[in-house]
Amino acid sequence: MPLNKPIREWLPSAWRLGLLLMLVAWAGCGALGAAGLPAEWLWRVASLCALLMGIAVVWYWRVVLAPINGFTASAKRLHSPEGNSRLRAPRAIPELRNLASVVNAGLDQVLALTRELQSTNDELAHELRTPLARVRGNLEMMLDKSDNPQAKDAAARSLEEVDRATQLVQSILTIRGGDHGALRLFRQATAIHQLLATLVELYSPAAEDRGLSLKIQDGLDMVWQLDRSLIMQAISNLLDNALAYTPRAGKITLRWQAEGTSLVIFVEDTGSGVRPEEMEWIWERYHRGSSSVIRHPGIGLGLSLVRAIAHAHGGSAGVTNRVTGGASFWIKLPQP
Repeated sequence: MPLNKPIREWLPSAWRLGLLLMLVAWAGCGALGAAGLPAEWLWRVASLCALLMGIAVVWYWRVVLAPINGFTASAKRLHSPEGNSRLRAPRAIPELRNLASVVNAGLDQVLALTRELQSTNDELAHELRTPLARVRGNLEMMLDKSDNPQAKDAAARSLEEVDRATQLVQSILTIRGGDHGALRLFRQATAIHQLLATLVELYSPAAEDRGLSLKIQDGLDMVWQLDRSLIMQAISNLLDNALAYTPRAGKITLRWQAEGTSLVIFVEDTGSGVRPEEMEWIWERYHRGSSSVIRHPGIGLGLSLVRAIAHAHGGSAGVTNRVTGGASFWIKLPQP
């Protein structure tokens, strides 16, 4: 550690206390020596001071510093999106234990309110399905039977909005099903190359409009038992993100590989990547990356849906930043 830094940055607190006590003891022994105390007594006093100093340092480290270090480690885990981490200080002094208790009580209340809000959203989405279906049916009837061009145009635009609302409701219900293991899967043998080729064909016009290159990196011929519709929806969400965040003349690559008994599908881009502090939070419901709030519309359900679908298959989803730049999103699916 550079010596030009303040001493408090490289000398631990316990040793600073010990050094202070040592200086006090040295000054005291010097005063006693100046007063004419025999050398034998000086050694005894110095030994007693050293013993007391050691006891004070050990007490300070065990009762004060160790719990504070535990607080720091616990506080780092509080950033996890699960929200289950708490401050722990079982051997701390009463004041620190009281502080941990107060903070944990507040975190418990926040977690309870968050879960209540998610539950309310889930129930609301469930209750909205039938009314939206009825509204859509009425609009379709108006579109078919009306002779008024303005009415037909209004009905067509309303149908688009109803479809958007229906898709939002379905996304929320899919996320809930994936999180609670209640999502029904219709697995079928699916050729991975063919699945990705279908998506590339579907998204190529949008990529060309944005001046992007979209391609598949060929891999092993693999056939996997999966819910084709849901996996296509998950990869589509990742492609939507890649199209939104990759600058013009950038590249988007789809590839896959086997890892042990699992299949891993990657969607990689040459954009700006994901901030390290956001790599877990972006998967939470309604959370949007800091760079997306202004530039891109949405409410932050896309990646939550991806992870829910992966969990429903017994797998996982995640993201890493590529060494050459950009993000690499992946979906890992174990063999059923």
